[in-house]
Amino acid sequence: MRLLLLLGLLLSQLSADFYIVSANERVKLAPMPSGKIDFKTLDTLPQLKSYDKELYLESVGEELNHRHANTRFATIGVTQYNYTVTEYTEKVSYTQDIYHTSYDKILPGHVLELFYHNNWYGIVLGDTKEILYSLFDDEGLDAKKAYAKVKEARVAYPDDAKLKAYEKYWQKKSALADEVAKAEEIKESYAAFIDTKSPSAKRFAAMQTKAQIEAFQTAFSSSELQPSMQELLNEVDAYLHP
Repeated sequence: MRLLLLLGLLLSQLSADFYIVSANERVKLAPMPSGKIDFKTLDTLPQLKSYDKELYLESVGEELNHRHANTRFATIGVTQYNYTVTEYTEKVSYTQDIYHTSYDKILPGHVLELFYHNNWYGIVLGDTKEILYSLFDDEGLDAKKAYAKVKEARVAYPDDAKLKAYEKYWQKKSALADEVAKAEEIKESYAAFIDTKSPSAKRFAAMQTKAQIEAFQTAFSSSELQPSMQELLNEVDAYLHP
């Protein structure tokens, strides 16, 4: 019983609320399951769309131990990158447990993540949708990774027309990337077949190349590479069936 009472007391002491304050805006941070940004739940993170260099974190409700409070900025990208910052914390009220934490730098377009007492909290610095639009507008992204992420973002924003269009675009780019990768594998197999001298090994290489080409023709029936694949298949068949 004493253990339960002690646990209850400890939990009651960890009841701080955290806010990001900038100019005339004060937005409460939302709890996060972890520090990993989940595109499927981006709509649940609050946003601070307008902010300035005077932005600071406000903690209300407990005696903040700033040594246990760590802040970082995380990218909303196909790969998440995290950037730590230097923090400066001071108590701003003599009658209440209110603390202000400022930072040596602010990274716009990122998620500000706070880790405190084994709990994660977060807020987007900017307009989440605009950040996503800018991300998926980058044609240099890895197509497969971009397609995977935009599909997740569509879970958060199922009715967003621009994200729907980006999903179709990256789906095509991802399929094309698969197509090109398979074609390169076939070219390597064909080159190995040509270079092989041993009759038994050469026949095995020919059969392997033939199987790869036929699989490609089935998987990518509308590919512009079909004619060139058929030419390779004809050469392999001519060897196998002289």
